[in-house]
Amino acid sequence: VVGYEALLRWQHPQRGLLLPGHFLPVIKNHHLSVEIGQWVIAHALQQLADWNHAGLRTKVSVNIDAHHLQQADFAASLAVALAKQPQVKSEQLDLEVLETSALDDIDKVTATMSECCNLGLGFSLDDFGTGYSSLTYLKRLPADLIKIDQSFVIGMVADAEYFVIVEGVVGLAKAFGRPVIAEGVETVVHGELLLALGCNLGQGYGIAKPMPASEVALWQAQWRPAGQWSIWNDPAHIENNRDLVVVEIKHRHWLRDIENYVRGKADAAPALDDSACTFGVWLKDRGHARYAHQPQFAAVISAHDQVHTKADFVVSLFESSKYETISQELTELNLLRDALIQAVRELT
Repeated sequence: VVGYEALLRWQHPQRGLLLPGHFLPVIKNHHLSVEIGQWVIAHALQQLADWNHAGLRTKVSVNIDAHHLQQADFAASLAVALAKQPQVKSEQLDLEVLETSALDDIDKVTATMSECCNLGLGFSLDDFGTGYSSLTYLKRLPADLIKIDQSFVIGMVADAEYFVIVEGVVGLAKAFGRPVIAEGVETVVHGELLLALGCNLGQGYGIAKPMPASEVALWQAQWRPAGQWSIWNDPAHIENNRDLVVVEIKHRHWLRDIENYVRGKADAAPALDDSACTFGVWLKDRGHARYAHQPQFAAVISAHDQVHTKADFVVSLFESSKYETISQELTELNLLRDALIQAVRELT
């Protein structure tokens, strides 16, 4: 556990607990957003002081509204807030800037962020990938960390395009020498895919749901990462299994595209040639080079051939308007997919 994100809630006297979407849009670009931002920073620093006193040293990240960040006295106000909590080190506070924020004067914002960095704070570029000028922000803003927007991460298991976006953002972050964290890690599978792509930091319900600050210490003492995640600390495992995880998910995407086509949810079927699909290309190239000496590799090839034979048959039924048995054939196709995946996982 490397840190926490402070989340704003409003305990409304009549409407109960409200999430930010119910009240923050109302004060966008209003000075009240600045007052709330200062209040959140002050409380985050107080919470860090309390945790430090209790022996729990960690970091807290706080989202900063664009209007607040562009105030002329932002850095000076931040310095005053830090001075009120001398037992908290400035590097324990991280400020998150929305990548979708309308930063009207990027030169001014860059200067302000640099002043804050001189105080010892770090910045994260939040919701990366959803804005219109990502590369400009990445190049010019002194952000230490890139946070991939949760919509892409959540969708990457089922949607090939989201997977490609996440894969691209991770590669882009590496090219710029920035660490990257994925929001929206909902399941163990999400985490394993991210680790296979080289993203080692994540947050989301698959790790923990939001909790009161009073519960954090006990949760952290008891939490352990999923076993499937821990093995990715082994460089040998990374070298041997990264390809397997990636080709498996891409094959799942290919089969999902076939099912969408025969269910009438897509206009065209994906390529059916067993030598042209991502898995087939991997089998003949990197897969063959690494695993051909293993007896189990022949079982993988056979299982892959069976999947394609069945997929061809399912598509032909649909295109011949023979819809009666498609559901049954799809069930059998999914069973063949599971057999293929099991065969792949038995490679060592």
